[in-house]
Amino acid sequence: MCLRPRASARVPTLGWKPVIAIGWANAAHFYSLCSIFSYAGFLAVDCGWAADADTAGFVAGLLPTAVLCGRLFTSILWGHAADRCGRRPSMIASMVAVTLGNVCFGLTTSLPAALAVRFLLIGALNGWVTLMGLCVLECAGEAMQPVVWSYVFATGSVVALLGPAIGGWTYAALGPRFPALPPSLVGGAIGATAVAVNVAWLPETKPRAASSSASAATASSSAIRAASPAAAASSSTLRAASTSFSAAAASSSAVLCSHPLPLVMVLRAAHGCALFAAFDLVPLWCMASRYAGGLALTEEQLGTSLAAGAAQWE
Repeated sequence: MCLRPRASARVPTLGWKPVIAIGWANAAHFYSLCSIFSYAGFLAVDCGWAADADTAGFVAGLLPTAVLCGRLFTSILWGHAADRCGRRPSMIASMVAVTLGNVCFGLTTSLPAALAVRFLLIGALNGWVTLMGLCVLECAGEAMQPVVWSYVFATGSVVALLGPAIGGWTYAALGPRFPALPPSLVGGAIGATAVAVNVAWLPETKPRAASSSASAATASSSAIRAASPAAAASSSTLRAASTSFSAAAASSSAVLCSHPLPLVMVLRAAHGCALFAAFDLVPLWCMASRYAGGLALTEEQLGTSLAAGAAQWE
């Protein structure tokens, strides 16, 4: 009789604890990005960055855009950091930056300071988008990668559902001096939990090929020095290394230009542009005065409406 493996036996390569750590990091990242949509316009008015709700659109769009601009310039650097320093320290450093960014943003009342905090701490110093794919593949294994991806994306969807509602419900709950502090403290708590969970449960998964290559290179150099034609062998080794580096660079360029990757990148960029346009425009329309054609919703009503819309989207 042929016995099929039980579904419960299908577990990620490194177990479920690293998956929980990755999912919590995704929750911290998504909250810092999505929770502001329900109160960005109100914050612009309350802090004096805009005259009224009908003219708060420009500043309300700048605040989330600063995060994406910061991420744009450091995504490749985070990939190098993950290869050189390791996945685990890069992930922990990213979650520390998210935690500090949330708390610092809640304490800022100056527009340049708020943009700088979101650009640097939540954007440039947060390498989650680059590290996510590496950690999921190396912790789950190829067979369980689709399942683990579904769980990680599910945490982002839940936070996208609850984040704007929490932001709207808690906005200015501690007084008018720092109106964004309550939702930012929630984000700081989620980020601090992500730091603790990743410290405790996320192992280092960087392949050891680099260290093996380094030891092989050391042994090779020792053998070359022991050999009689040392200079000729060293020169040929350097030429071979240069040739392999050029081949690797050419291979990377070929992969980036191979079909259908350019089309996928264009479609992904267009989808992101449309999605964030909706994230920005819908709250601004909801909070605008009825004279300007808006719905004149309060922070709580706007947060609830965005959560209901996200629930229907999901």
